[in-house]
Amino acid sequence: MRTRAAVLREFNTPLVVEEVELEEPKANEVLVRMVSSGVCHSDLHLVQGHIPVNLPLICGHEGAGIVAAVGPGPSTVRVGDRVVLSWVAPCGKCRYCATGRPALCMTAIGPSWEGRLQDWTSRFTDSNGETISHSMMLSTYSRDVTVPASAAIPVPDGVPLGPLAVIGCAVSTGVGAVVNTGNVQLGDSVAVIGCGGIGLNAIQGARLRGAGKIIGVDIAEHKLEAARRFGATHTVNASEVETAETLIAMTGGLGVDLAVEAIGCGPPSTSPAMSSCTRPASSW
Repeated sequence: MRTRAAVLREFNTPLVVEEVELEEPKANEVLVRMVSSGVCHSDLHLVQGHIPVNLPLICGHEGAGIVAAVGPGPSTVRVGDRVVLSWVAPCGKCRYCATGRPALCMTAIGPSWEGRLQDWTSRFTDSNGETISHSMMLSTYSRDVTVPASAAIPVPDGVPLGPLAVIGCAVSTGVGAVVNTGNVQLGDSVAVIGCGGIGLNAIQGARLRGAGKIIGVDIAEHKLEAARRFGATHTVNASEVETAETLIAMTGGLGVDLAVEAIGCGPPSTSPAMSSCTRPASSW
């Protein structure tokens, strides 16, 4: 079928909106008509070449839509289902999936970074027949997408699909970092460096877990204001003070119990500040 998508053809250039060909879903796959897509900073990292990818590529890895077709064989979703897309599409069979850690799925990682689906092939081609890569098996910057069925998570009918798009990445990543990986406990101190989509949700996760001191760190005042709305008890403008020293002073010289670096790859690196401001017994 023909659809329209925003295609990255060269690094550091604007995406090109064009018609592309999309194959129908195969076994264990579904076709989704997109309703909403998040614009994650990770997509900018792709455009800027900070993350190695095979071009041309259709970006986008968080979104929500409605299932339009289902591949042959049994499926976990049906036509008409409203779904949120997950950028990890677990196989359900490997060691990690079998032991309750689908985020580490061995089958998903390899082909995903190559811009392919689980069978190591793409469903997208351009008007010249050239293969176009998927972004994290999703490519939500396309009007229609063919994705693994395990990446399509059904949601209730009454929930609007617009806000649900970011659950596929920003919400689950930020909240999960604090709740699952960081295992924040009641009264813990938490610093979140970078108050964008993931950082704000890390702040929400810290608030949900009952953290005592939640410190949002950024260089943009409007992001620090958002951090306060999302639950930060304190904020630090990193353009005005030395981050690690300030966070240590704010915690009585101990350092925070958990620091979350929510900026990612690309300059400048904030990882040294993150490791320097945590108390000696903290690690994750």
